[in-house]
Amino acid sequence: MRLSFVTILVAIVAALGIALIAALWRRKKAGTGNVNLLGETARVVSLLNPEGTVLVFGELWRAKSNSGHFIQPHARVRIVGFQGHLLLVEVCD
Repeated sequence: MRLSFVTILVAIVAALGIALIAALWRRKKAGTGNVNLLGETARVVSLLNPEGTVLVFGELWRAKSNSGHFIQPHARVRIVGFQGHLLLVEVCD
């Protein structure tokens, strides 16, 4: 009886672990492919000095001020280009 309880418990924990890994895998950002963010707006999370982070569609992205100037947190910015996986942004008017 005890062995079967432990076996069932291990099986449940393993199934939950696999389900968690599968859920996290689906939310992973694509490493390749087209990302259609050009022209979208974002909110600065950490000071762009000239690099920092922005929030786009609920995801944090590394970003760089296209002009090289500082951009303060909470500022609204527009995505104008890419430099690898780094977004190039400008302050919205």
